[in-house]
Amino acid sequence: MSDVARWKWNAGKAVHDPQRESELLDRLISQARDAGLDEDIARRFFQAQMQAAKSIQHAEFAEWRDNNQQKFDNVPDLQTELRPKISELSRRLIEELALLQPVLATPQLQATIKDSHFDPDKPVDWDVWTQAVAPLLANLPKAD
Repeated sequence: MSDVARWKWNAGKAVHDPQRESELLDRLISQARDAGLDEDIARRFFQAQMQAAKSIQHAEFAEWRDNNQQKFDNVPDLQTELRPKISELSRRLIEELALLQPVLATPQLQATIKDSHFDPDKPVDWDVWTQAVAPLLANLPKAD
């Protein structure tokens, strides 16, 4: 997300783009449906990913404003480099969630998600991490 934030910073764009986010979410829901993933699970999961990404970007923007950050050098292009990578990652997430869907609500997988290792040395803070995984722990259909 830092590359996306740096591109937006350099371009003078806002972190939040409601129209783009709505269109993207619709496209992801359609892909999820095609993959056999429950639309509600996909919607909640990807909304959480978008919120987590925006949280990271807002924090970075705040830091950069405080430090009078100038434009960054050598930032990957959003359209030609970053979005294709994000799209591929989203496709793979949909595939994996569709495979896991029958067991998402099982106590074993819920415990694994809850107990998954959060690495405080990584650049994502606890609040963002919990925001991103929350849909995998909340109100899932009961496993068969």
